[in-house]
Amino acid sequence: MTSHYSPLAVPRVEGTHSSLEHNTLHTFTPALADSPSENDIATYSFLPPQKSCSRETSHLHGNQVKEKQTSLNPSLAYASTENITGELGPTNTSSDAHATGASYWWLEIGAIVLSLGSMVTGIAVLHSQNENPLESWTFVVSLNTLVSILGVIARTTLAFAISSCIGQQKWNWFYGRQDQLVAFERFDEASRGPWGSVKLLYWLKARRHWAALGPCVILVFLAFDPFFQATISYYGKLSTINTDQESAIIGKVESLYLGNMYEEYNNFWWIVEDTDMTIPTYWFSGQPDFGLASATYNGFSSSSTFRLQTTKYTCVSGNCTWPLYTSLAICSACNDVSSNITRSSGVAGLTYHDGFSNLTLWNQATQNGTDVPLTGWYRILPHSYTSYEVPYSHIKTFDGLRGTGIGPMPDMAEDLYLYDHRTLMTVGSTAKRSETISFQNLETLLAAFIIMKAPNTYFNNETVWENSTPTATECALSLCVNAYQTSVHAGELNENVVDSWTIVDPRSWLALSSVNGSLDPASQHCEGGTDGHQTCTDGNFISDDRDLHDGGPLRSDLVLLAPADKSLGIPSSRFPITQVTLESTIQFLLSLTISPENLDNSLSVYPAGFWDQGRPKIVCSLINSTSFTSTFENVARSITDYIRDVASVEHYGTMERWAVYARVDWGYMTLPAVSMLIGCLYVLFTIVNTVRLGLPVWKESALKVLTYGLDSNTQESLRGGDGQGKFDDVARRTMIRFEENVDGLRLQVA
Repeated sequence: MTSHYSPLAVPRVEGTHSSLEHNTLHTFTPALADSPSENDIATYSFLPPQKSCSRETSHLHGNQVKEKQTSLNPSLAYASTENITGELGPTNTSSDAHATGASYWWLEIGAIVLSLGSMVTGIAVLHSQNENPLESWTFVVSLNTLVSILGVIARTTLAFAISSCIGQQKWNWFYGRQDQLVAFERFDEASRGPWGSVKLLYWLKARRHWAALGPCVILVFLAFDPFFQATISYYGKLSTINTDQESAIIGKVESLYLGNMYEEYNNFWWIVEDTDMTIPTYWFSGQPDFGLASATYNGFSSSSTFRLQTTKYTCVSGNCTWPLYTSLAICSACNDVSSNITRSSGVAGLTYHDGFSNLTLWNQATQNGTDVPLTGWYRILPHSYTSYEVPYSHIKTFDGLRGTGIGPMPDMAEDLYLYDHRTLMTVGSTAKRSETISFQNLETLLAAFIIMKAPNTYFNNETVWENSTPTATECALSLCVNAYQTSVHAGELNENVVDSWTIVDPRSWLALSSVNGSLDPASQHCEGGTDGHQTCTDGNFISDDRDLHDGGPLRSDLVLLAPADKSLGIPSSRFPITQVTLESTIQFLLSLTISPENLDNSLSVYPAGFWDQGRPKIVCSLINSTSFTSTFENVARSITDYIRDVASVEHYGTMERWAVYARVDWGYMTLPAVSMLIGCLYVLFTIVNTVRLGLPVWKESALKVLTYGLDSNTQESLRGGDGQGKFDDVARRTMIRFEENVDGLRLQVA
């Protein structure tokens, strides 16, 4: 066996202190003595050189100690270590000499205060920024960075306090109870990190002690930062920008004055009973507003394709909203009136020899056989036809299939088949409500149109005309007042009509006398006259069924009313429209169906005849329409957009901008908050428990473990087990306690 030597060896001494009073230090040199045997070595403790003193040498002081030390051989010395003396004085190992008060926990208490302060600050910051735009955050670091910093401070400071308390728990655990030696290691490992906490929790699983709270919180702290930062999320939405009003403007129409009207001649006048007033009547010629006419054609050119809004607006940011508002507009409606069609038939034709000498005979065939005008040199043999009629419109053509001719001309070598002279569609119009089928109660009617169209079976040569059933659709354009909800998103205008009215003020649209203005229908009436004088009680003047286009007297403005609606938040309003606007607009709309060859014939035909190519007809658009309702909606919207652009009052809204907002998901705060609460309670429980037990505050101190650890016999037993590879088994079998004996507090075998 190999022997190890210390430069200074102190023999283990048996017996009393008095027997060694005069023999406390012995020295020898290798030259004077043989090397010690194994038995000799077993009786010695090895200590560092030149530092060995014992309680048995407490009487050596000053020069005496120095003198004795000079006699030591530097290579090997033996000394007694029963008691440590010298200048340190006597040792007190009782618990009274150790730090046992709560004042020794000031670091842990400060850590708790700092942790809770950081947590509360973080929650306050999150609460203040919840649902706030990110641009409002002006701190030197970002919101996420600050929250992350506060979360780290809250976690690390509390983890420090918990680790100290777990370290203290290993002393508290064995005070007053005995347990396996391995438990001491479990607490010590848990104070150093998560893996040790896992081992301690596993060891404590059957004990159900509050000591498990500390390691449990340490493990939960692994998810503390992700959950704390997950409370913040971001989303985008439009937010109002407080700027000048001119940043969001759209037009609305409160009154309308467009076009021109010319007096062609004074036709006659009316005499008011019992007064000197007369009502002159005129024949007016209207000139429509050019922009309105252009907007009308633009609407028809869109056919049944949906037409995008083109109302002018100002929205600097590209995102704006406007409060609900009312405006004059053009409205449309279409109804199927096919059930009102009547059918008739006959024979028509024209034969003459000189196609150029008698021009008055041109187009006579159209009076009976077809609605398509024929040129004069077409000499047609008599042929049967069928006519389908409704009020103010009809459609007729020669019988037979569309793809067959109607007979040869007598002087032609070959048959001439007049395919292009079979009527496929007609459009008639009127401005008189009494002539309409489905709009007789529409007081604001501008013009009504009846579209009669041959069925698809006739278009496809599947049915002869006399057995066909054409369709009839009546559509109207009228004045109205709309309530709009308008917004602009990403530069695109979105406008919804939330309500609409066609209410006429009964005291408006009154005939103007030559003396004192408008007649009051409630107090005055007209009388019959002679020599060009006529009665004025026919409804064109003062009755409720007066039309907007009568070619009669001058009138006051037509006024439309919009009632107040509290649910929509709009007040009652009045919207005047001048007679000039009405006459010029209505005459233009009626002209869309008038034949240039015969102004008395307000019927537009498809296909057009040779002499009927002078102006564009709405029939050319309607023949390709798949939905007459959509087509007239486009026309109404196009005219409305135009009048809002040129005759509008500015309506101000609010400008919006896309902004990123912070949102706090408080559910994620549950784990950090609960772990903080449990951690703080664990620290407080540990402090209170330590003070109550009166134990020293040693926490994680390794020096205290070395100083007040196991006695030498227990250490020897453990070393023996370690040498045999059974250290863990011996540690599990060894039961220890932390208690006070004659030497003071220390760990000892139970």
